[in-house]
Amino acid sequence: TMGIQSDVSYNNVLVMASCASFSSKQTRRVETWIARQNVRGDPSNLRMLLLSSLAVAPQARNDIEMKESIANLFDIMLVAGTNNTLCIELIAAKIAYWWDSRYMNEMSAATHPIQRVTTMSSFLISSNLCFEVQSLPNKEISAIFDLFVTDLPAKLALLCQTWKISDDISNRATRLCKDATDKKKACLQKIIQLLDGGGE
Repeated sequence: TMGIQSDVSYNNVLVMASCASFSSKQTRRVETWIARQNVRGDPSNLRMLLLSSLAVAPQARNDIEMKESIANLFDIMLVAGTNNTLCIELIAAKIAYWWDSRYMNEMSAATHPIQRVTTMSSFLISSNLCFEVQSLPNKEISAIFDLFVTDLPAKLALLCQTWKISDDISNRATRLCKDATDKKKACLQKIIQLLDGGGE
């Protein structure tokens, strides 16, 4: 089997992402590598990054690890940028899995107006999603991530409030928003609005 100390590359990232559950250190290494890659170029590399994101996304073990992972990915975006990386998509996939695994829909309904949190992506969540979609074309895999990103702002805002990191994430998102474009800029703007106390 591939050791934890192996260098991550396009040739092995999917395997290492699938095995990340064995080590929180391995999870962080794979996430960080995926988040730093420039997605402009070879479509096969983009496909591998998307599938690997689906494989590593469910691997968080507890609130502390999840909170640190999200903060780390936002920090990576501050260096690597948002437009040519999959940082936002990876965060969105992680939040979608975490939300579903912790039955957050029930908590949202009890503490917030239900319309604040969309849940379309929850219908797609399964522990084997990475392998279930491998036969799909790139366009359809990207469409799955579009649903994750659409659901991200409200879910992330509620989790940040729970974890008491709203100000930190809002500050990072505000800095990122200056250079972001299109859907990613709109997503960041919505995150900032909700973290700063705005509604729908």
